Amino acid sequence: MKISLASATAVACLSAICMLAAPALAQNGAKPADPGVRVIDIEQAFKKHQRYNLQIEELKELAKSMELETNKEKQSIIDMEKDLPNLAAGSSERKALEEQILRRKSDLAARTRIKQNELLEKEAKVYYFTYKEIQDEVAEYCRQTGVSLVLQFSSDKVDPNNRMSIMKAMGNPVVHHSGIDITDKILFYLNKGAVPAGTPGVTQRPTGVPRQ
Repeated sequence: MKISLASATAVACLSAICMLAAPALAQNGAKPADPGVRVIDIEQAFKKHQRYNLQIEELKELAKSMELETNKEKQSIIDMEKDLPNLAAGSSERKALEEQILRRKSDLAARTRIKQNELLEKEAKVYYFTYKEIQDEVAEYCRQTGVSLVLQFSSDKVDPNNRMSIMKAMGNPVVHHSGIDITDKILFYLNKGAVPAGTPGVTQRPTGVPRQ
């Protein structure tokens, strides 16, 4: 579509007026209008979420306990297998021991699979409820401040020698932002009282405190 000379002249004049107006606003101390948009680094919010980290540590301890129990049962089965050479091939005693070993191996595999699935379900719930809590805190922040949109972004530095780091940066929906990252603000309210009172090294979350 062609642009007439008059239209082009009008656009040029408007651009010139805007360029002149910007320094004038700065000189007068006027602040630009709040865009009503903020950004948050969800990955960092998870990493620094105190209750989330405590829950993940509990799951890790549970996994270690499960592994110790499994290894103990495995060793018990191995000890039983050591007795097989002492029994005559084809004897009823050896067949009974072999059947017992097979049953214990089968039971161990089934119990291990069930416990692993239970652990994965618990982990998924921790992820879900932590993300939901972050969402709720962001919603409360927006309600109190009038912000209408919060975008997810990554604050990780790009490693030019790491393909995955580069691809992750290219997939970041936020290309540039200035002074609108609310990750630390959201974490402040999430971590205040996020765990039982008296937990060493963990601060408490205030109630009825307005977001800023």
